[in-house]
Amino acid sequence: MAVARVCIVVNAWAGACARSGDGLASALRIAFGDAGLEADVRMVGASIFPHAVRAARDAGYDAVVAGGGDGTLQAAARELLGGPVPLGVLPLGTRNHFARDLGIPRDLEAAARVVAALHVRAVDVMTLGDRVILNNSSIGLYPALVRARDRRGRGMRRPRAWSRALVEVLWRFPHYRVRLRTPAGEHDLRTPLVFVGNNEPLLPDGRRARLDSGRLFVCAAPAAGRARLLGAVARALLGRHPAAGLTCAWGTELVIDMPRRHVWVALDGEVRRVRPPLVYRLRPGALQVLAPPAEGP
Repeated sequence: MAVARVCIVVNAWAGACARSGDGLASALRIAFGDAGLEADVRMVGASIFPHAVRAARDAGYDAVVAGGGDGTLQAAARELLGGPVPLGVLPLGTRNHFARDLGIPRDLEAAARVVAALHVRAVDVMTLGDRVILNNSSIGLYPALVRARDRRGRGMRRPRAWSRALVEVLWRFPHYRVRLRTPAGEHDLRTPLVFVGNNEPLLPDGRRARLDSGRLFVCAAPAAGRARLLGAVARALLGRHPAAGLTCAWGTELVIDMPRRHVWVALDGEVRRVRPPLVYRLRPGALQVLAPPAEGP
C-alpha cells in the first residue's frame, strides 16, 4: 500500500509557531514520519499562506495540513472549500476553537496520528460574501473589545490588555439599530451584540456538538443593563437556556442590515470593516476535514 503524502503548511507567525522557532519544522517531520506519512513541511508567512495552500492543493498531495490558529485555518479552508482535497488541522494558535470542536488534540504526535488515520468528515461552513467562516461572527461588543485591546493594550500581557479593553467597552456600552431577517421573519432591534454561529453551541463548555447540522444560529441580545446582558449572552453561548429577551433564530441564510455605511465585524476572531447588509449563508458539508469520527447521532 502506498504511503500517504501530505503537505504541511504552517503559518510561521501564529502564536505557538512563532514561539517554537526553527525546531518546529523538524518536530513535525519526525511526528508525521512516525505516524507513517510522507510529509513535506513548509513554514511560510501569513501574507503568502493562502498561496502556499493553493500550490499544495494543486500538487497532488493526499491532504493539505494547515498549522496555526482559527484565522489560519479559515484561510486554508477558503482554498480547499468544495474540492476533493481534505484539510488536516494542527492547532498551533492561541484558542483553536475549530480544532477543539473537531476533537483534534493539541499534542503534535497525537494530531499527526489523527491525520494519518485519513478519516474524512464533511463539515458545514458559513460565508459572508467571499469570506469563509468556520466558527462564528459577531457585531457589537466583541469586535469593539478586540479593537480596544489592539488600540490600548500594546506591550501589555494578554490578560491585562483584555481587562483594560473590557472596562473601556463596557463604559461606552454601544448599541446598534439592526434589522434581522431570518426564515421566521424580520426583527427590528436595538442591541449591543448580534452573534451568528456556524451550527449552534450546545455543550456546557461552549463547544459545538455538531459541525454538520445544516443550519446557522443567530442570537441578538436585548438593550439591557450591563450585568443582565453579560449573563444572558454567557448562558446563550454556553448552550444553556437563554434568558428572556434574547432574540434567537436558525436558518441557512440570515441577513443583518444597519443604517451605517460600514460596521466592524468579527470573523472567527479577526475583525474586519464590512459594508451592510451582512448576508450570511451556510454551505452544508462543503469542507472535507481529517478528524476523528463525530460523537453522537
